[in-house]
Amino acid sequence: MRVVRGRGITPAREENLWKPAETRVVGGTIKPLTAEKVAEAIVKGIEQGRFTICPDTGTRALVRLGSVLMPLPKREFDRRVRAVQRSTRPVRRSTPGA
Repeated sequence: MRVVRGRGITPAREENLWKPAETRVVGGTIKPLTAEKVAEAIVKGIEQGRFTICPDTGTRALVRLGSVLMPLPKREFDRRVRAVQRSTRPVRRSTPGA
C-alpha cells in the first residue's frame, strides 16, 4: 500500500519559515488538507483494500494521469518561479569605464 497524502497541515508546516521563495510560491498553489481529512482517507482506503490512497481529487488526478497532466502545472510552476527570481534578483548596473 502507498499513501500519496499531498499537502497536509502538520507541525512540519513550520519548515515553510526556511523554504526558498521559489518553493513557497509553487507549494502555495496547493490548498493544504487537515490531518483529519488525510486520516479519514487513509482509513477509507484501507477498508476498501486500495493499493494507492489519495485523500484529494487533485492528487488523485496527478497520480493517475501524471504523465499527461504534469506539463500543464509544470509550466505554471516554472512561470511562478521565474517571477520570484526576477523580483529578488539584484539589479546589475554597469560600471563607468567597463
